[in-house]
Amino acid sequence: MKKINVSAKQSIVSWVKKFRADAQNFRPVGWRFYCGLHQGLPYYGCFIEIGNGLVGLCPKACLADSFVNNPRDVYNLGETVMCKITNIDTEKERLLVSLKNSDVGKEESMTGGKLLEGYFKELEKCADTDHQPAGSIVECNVVSVSEKWYEVKVGEVSGMVDRNCAESELKAGDNRKGVVLDYNQANGGTYYLSLEPGLVNSVEGKGKKKKLTEGTELTSTVVLRTEDYFVVVLPDAAHRFGYVHRRDHISDLGNSYKDIKCGDEQVVTVKRAKKGKRLLLSFLSPTSETSTSQPQRKRKRSEEQDVKFDDIKLGEVYTVTVKSVKSLQLNVQLSRKVNGRVHLTEVTDSPEPNSNPMKEYKHGDSIQVKTHRIQTFQNTPISTNNTN
Repeated sequence: MKKINVSAKQSIVSWVKKFRADAQNFRPVGWRFYCGLHQGLPYYGCFIEIGNGLVGLCPKACLADSFVNNPRDVYNLGETVMCKITNIDTEKERLLVSLKNSDVGKEESMTGGKLLEGYFKELEKCADTDHQPAGSIVECNVVSVSEKWYEVKVGEVSGMVDRNCAESELKAGDNRKGVVLDYNQANGGTYYLSLEPGLVNSVEGKGKKKKLTEGTELTSTVVLRTEDYFVVVLPDAAHRFGYVHRRDHISDLGNSYKDIKCGDEQVVTVKRAKKGKRLLLSFLSPTSETSTSQPQRKRKRSEEQDVKFDDIKLGEVYTVTVKSVKSLQLNVQLSRKVNGRVHLTEVTDSPEPNSNPMKEYKHGDSIQVKTHRIQTFQNTPISTNNTN
């Protein structure tokens, strides 16, 4: 029996409609961008399926602009990515691709907002809609208690409550009124709720919803983090609930907003506000003033520390910039004309077993080092050990 793999991901569907009028005659073209899925994550890279059963290998060196030690640290099986074909070997029937942002660029249809919109559109087509939407007030019964969660029942449907989202210690059998934060259809459906009295009372007593328009800026409070998006509540908009993407673009490694946690207040911009649809938002981007002032500070720092080679002293501590991360050394820059290297054995005083200390560093990092040998016409060997 033959099997056919299909995808309902809107990012892939739209990509196929735009670039593949005839999928039967699809042939890869070198140096062109393609949308693909992770099909394998070996230690030396990852395999990307780009359609019609064609799979390309992305070597570890092409996974990102920064050093990646283990592909599984930044990618997941089945994850959708943008890739660029860098080599086609017709004899071996092999493709090589790159996932670097510098190679792939920023395809407009693959931004975080577009992907989140497609994700919810997919849910509307194939998901069970017989559940309470975010912002609904429900009665729930505590079933069990773990270190992090309260497991509850909302009617016949299971629910989860973060223990930080409840007013006090609860025990099995307690009944509480809660507010729905999100619903996950997997495994028969699961509600994510908050039992915090302040939020429940505010949502329950909310006034008439005011109309929101695209581009409106509002203050929000983060109430839930999922793998793909944040759920936020808008106190100034009758406590409406909205969704913010976790990545600015499909090619971003990890999360664009990994430091944002539940309870944080963030300014958001309305991206989509249609009646009967989920409210889509985005966190307010840094101002142009902030983005332009950083390079100026870097140039000023470089001018202040314009160390000449003849002035370098053994045992002195210097602030340097990481220029590249190799398997056995860090290549760093002390000033515009002085470079150095930090050998793997000099990176840390207390290396952890079976771990690579190099993964803690990336291009552009500013670190403190101590010189321990000086060589003319060669990189100056330096160490990050005992810099204090």
